[in-house]
Amino acid sequence: MNPPRINIIDPAKKYGFKAKEKIVLRECIVEMYLGLHQHEKDAAQRVVISVEVEPSELFTDGGYWDYDPLHDFLKTEINGARIETQEELCHRIAAFILDGGGVRWLRVSSAKPDIFEDVGAVGYSLELAQE
Repeated sequence: MNPPRINIIDPAKKYGFKAKEKIVLRECIVEMYLGLHQHEKDAAQRVVISVEVEPSELFTDGGYWDYDPLHDFLKTEINGARIETQEELCHRIAAFILDGGGVRWLRVSSAKPDIFEDVGAVGYSLELAQE
C-alpha cells in the first residue's frame, strides 16, 4: 500500500536552506526484565526508550516515515522481554529499524530511571550512520 500524499510546504526549498529531517519517538516506557543482577532478573522494571531517525530521503513530496511499526515493536516485543544489557536492547531496536529500510542515521537510547535514588536514570545510547 502506498502512503498517502500530504501537501507539505517546503521552507528549505523556498528559502534556500538544506533540510535535515528527524523522526523522534521520545520516552516510550516499557516494563521489562533488564539487567545482569539477580534482582533485575527477578522483577520487571521501567525502561525508558527514545529513538531518533534521519530518513534516507526528504519527505517534502508528501511521503512519510511510519513510526507505528516501531511503537508496536516496543510494546509487543520489548515490553516484558528478558534482556541482560542496555547495549543489547538498543542494538535489537536498531536492527528492527534498519530492517525496515529508509534510514540514513539513527540514535537509540535506553534508560533505567529506578536504579539509584540519587540519580535520574542510568542509560546507554547507540548512534549509527551510513557511510
